[in-house]
Amino acid sequence: MSKGFAGGPTEAASRDKIETAINTIGFANLSTLMCGAGGCNAGDGAIGNANELANAIMNKSGASGLTDAQIADAATMLNEYAASLKPLVNAAVTSPTNAYTNNKSNLTVAGASFMEVAAGYAWNVDK
Repeated sequence: MSKGFAGGPTEAASRDKIETAINTIGFANLSTLMCGAGGCNAGDGAIGNANELANAIMNKSGASGLTDAQIADAATMLNEYAASLKPLVNAAVTSPTNAYTNNKSNLTVAGASFMEVAAGYAWNVDK
């Protein structure tokens, strides 16, 4: 897996914004949040710093068919809200009581219970 980035000036500007946002949020906490306690720097395709993560995001975005304008808009928004995301990511990583696995929310209505059952069927269509 290539850790480099082969884009033009527009893509490079987006990549730089994403890297700045990653550094603002904190690469170590993002790595832990995405890949677990060992981080994302183990095995083939390891991502060991903010630049490599930004490159990987840009490479995947381009391969997914996003336009340069869509990538630039997303990079701008990520950079704009990075400072606000930092405490949320930090709390998710450092506080086990705030983890999504500790979610104890529920909906209770006195005298009623709700259940969802999905059922489906299909027919073969021969031309």
